[in-house]
Amino acid sequence: MCIIITMINQTKKDSLKSAIPLMSLHVGLNAIIVALSTFVPITSFFLVIFLPLISTLCCLKINWKGYLIYLVASILLSTIIAIQNLSIIFLNLVPSILQGFVFSYVIKKNKDGTIAFIISTFILFLFYALFIPFLNFIYEIDIINISLTLLGLVSLKNIELFVYPGIFIISTFEVFLVSIITRGEIKKLGYNLVFFENVSLFILIGNALFSFFNLIFFFLKIYQISYTFLTISLIFMIILSIQLIKEKILIFLPSLIGFIIISWIIYIALAPSFGYLASFNLLSISNILLGLEGIIYYSCSSKRTKKSQQDV
Repeated sequence: MCIIITMINQTKKDSLKSAIPLMSLHVGLNAIIVALSTFVPITSFFLVIFLPLISTLCCLKINWKGYLIYLVASILLSTIIAIQNLSIIFLNLVPSILQGFVFSYVIKKNKDGTIAFIISTFILFLFYALFIPFLNFIYEIDIINISLTLLGLVSLKNIELFVYPGIFIISTFEVFLVSIITRGEIKKLGYNLVFFENVSLFILIGNALFSFFNLIFFFLKIYQISYTFLTISLIFMIILSIQLIKEKILIFLPSLIGFIIISWIIYIALAPSFGYLASFNLLSISNILLGLEGIIYYSCSSKRTKKSQQDV
């Protein structure tokens, strides 16, 4: 890691010529991790966690042309190595390189790391959701069914409703680990990556949007999709709760507890009519209530900030 940091510091920002040694090193590191994950599968989970970090460190010092070269070179070399195991290319390498680009962009622009966290989670989730069926077709296997069997969950009733919510939770957990590792390493380069600090419009809109979609698909009785949106909205709610409680703990912590209690009361009241399993979607009502309170707080804070700036 010390060698990588030294090369990064010696590389001129946005200079393609000076970045070639750095890109070559990172392409090689990607290929090594892919090779180890292919031939020593037990190491794959631990190694692929570091792929986004490698890409982030590289992308901090290259421009978009360099990024495209780095992306193509990594995919080509790693595909040659893992031609019999394309899953690691589509499910790990490519999304990791894209996540690295997102993290590096947020770091360069001094933006809230929460944005990188959310976008990276969606990137990973979409690659899982889109390429698992593709890999099933190529290799004539059922990856999801095999995974459920290994976990002892295949016999559970209605387990198919929770496949994509489960994939999103796994994606969130992976990106959470990536964020911790990335934040620690980039500090050595003098960069700062902050997560879940200030209430952001991005999180407020996301929370409202996915909670709304959840209820829409619930009333349409398309439960597999509604549970997926419920899971996504709950992740947004957790992030929004952290942001709001950091701002005003005495206001928002009691509100959060109250909204959760209200949503459970509504669930208990309506579950006999809609079904106990399906009615879990109604828990997103607490998301909506917290989101409305967050929007009011964000609006008032923005007005106060503008007024103080005008007074100055």
